[in-house]
Amino acid sequence: MSSPARSAGDTVRDFLEKTKTKAKAPCIVFIDEINVVGRQHGAGLGGGNDEREQTINQLLTEMDSFASNSGVIVLAATNRPDVLDSPLLRPGRFDRQVTIDRPDVAGHV
Repeated sequence: MSSPARSAGDTVRDFLEKTKTKAKAPCIVFIDEINVVGRQHGAGLGGGNDEREQTINQLLTEMDSFASNSGVIVLAATNRPDVLDSPLLRPGRFDRQVTIDRPDVAGHV
């Protein structure tokens, strides 16, 4: 017998729950290409996707449950900040943005 398929939202919830309860603070969780699940509705990147929406909703729920002194820091990266859904950018979530531009010629050396 095989177990029922787990959704990405379930995986996010379980991972962040374990991070909150078992991680030794400080702990950094890094999410690369957050725009894959965190894009705004109607961003022109394909139709609606229930799995994507469930995943981002679960991520936001878990982030909201972190205590400010938990020692867990969640960072995310994207090369498409223009398509991120506004709930991701609310205070207490991904409310600070750091832009890292391409290096110039001297920066490549």
